[in-house]
Amino acid sequence: LLLTNHIKPARRRPATPDQIAAIEAEALALSGESLERIRRAKQRIAAGFYDRMLASPVGDTSTPEARAMQQVIDLGPNRRDTLPPEFWQFPTDQPLLVGVRRNAHQPTELGERPNDDHFVLLLNGMSFHFWGSTDSKPRRAGERESFLAEGQHLYNFSWHNIGPKRRHKIYQAMRPARRGVLVVRDVHDSNALDAANRRDGFDPAGNHTINVHWTGVGRSNWSAGCQVISGRSYGNDRGQAVDCSAFAAVGSRDRGTKGPAGARLTKGAYHLLADLLLCYTRPEVVGGVPVVRYTLLRDEDLDLAPELDREALLLRTVALKQR
Repeated sequence: LLLTNHIKPARRRPATPDQIAAIEAEALALSGESLERIRRAKQRIAAGFYDRMLASPVGDTSTPEARAMQQVIDLGPNRRDTLPPEFWQFPTDQPLLVGVRRNAHQPTELGERPNDDHFVLLLNGMSFHFWGSTDSKPRRAGERESFLAEGQHLYNFSWHNIGPKRRHKIYQAMRPARRGVLVVRDVHDSNALDAANRRDGFDPAGNHTINVHWTGVGRSNWSAGCQVISGRSYGNDRGQAVDCSAFAAVGSRDRGTKGPAGARLTKGAYHLLADLLLCYTRPEVVGGVPVVRYTLLRDEDLDLAPELDREALLLRTVALKQR
């Protein structure tokens, strides 16, 4: 589902409401079949998930951070926007955003961190692919920069760059839904999410500032712990790479101006992602606030589920960045 677009909605033009309903039912049935494979993969990935995240032996709670994480897990899903694996859900009638983290354990030179991570939007039987970074850029975050914990998180729609001094930069983004998400901090000043930080850096307090937002055209990483997505290109539901560079703004000052090709500059691919999520995410109850489930996995976690081809996903990321 993440890689090869198993699910294809019908391309014929429906003429009646009954035909539309039939097509939607067909897509949801296919979604259910593919998502069942994801659920089976989830069971393998979730086994020992927090032990791997903390780089600790199974059941080891010898460090204060490990004990604190275990306490948070024991509280269940009602205390944080980061959910224990048993509460992960993959509904077929709601958009799902998945991030795949790569090379976070490797220290970066000169405070930089590349935009080498992959994002997949699953929507009504289709999949759209984006790229950016799930990891903090040390130069922007400073000391004890935060890394979003792997797992499933609850987000809702809000704004990024809120404040009177940044009003010209404000745009739509996603923020933790209610109680904050869990992060691991760089307590060893290694500028990486390495084994030592996983062991010692877990922060049990809910973090309300880890947003999902834009990172320009991907020339640099704008993350201070947020999940950032490039506007330069994306992969559509037909498996094609779409180049948005002719109308993708490099930064906030360029938005709304005309580019070299004469097109009005926008956030490009990120704009598409935000609009799809905003339009198709429905509240769970009438009058409620729509909540997006964002699942962050490590690249190596995909090896636990052979149906998720790790190498194919890497090649797709490379192809998108070359557009």
